[in-house]
Amino acid sequence: MVESNNLIVFPLSPNVTNDHLIEIFSNYGTILNATITNETQNGGFKAIVTFSDKHQAEEARNALHHGYIDGNVVKVRYQ
Repeated sequence: MVESNNLIVFPLSPNVTNDHLIEIFSNYGTILNATITNETQNGGFKAIVTFSDKHQAEEARNALHHGYIDGNVVKVRYQ
């Protein structure tokens, strides 16, 4: 079930930029916004990635959940 067009991605290394996230996630659809936010409890950073369409967000979540971004295994969840 598609829940949202917003995804939360964490934990991210401090080396990851908004442009880096857009490059990765745009393989799955049109990105409206990608914003890296404050540090998580685990010491990494998190980001919110907003797609133009819920189905694109679902495709990205399915492909990237438990994948690697800059050496970190990331979780991708709906916001």
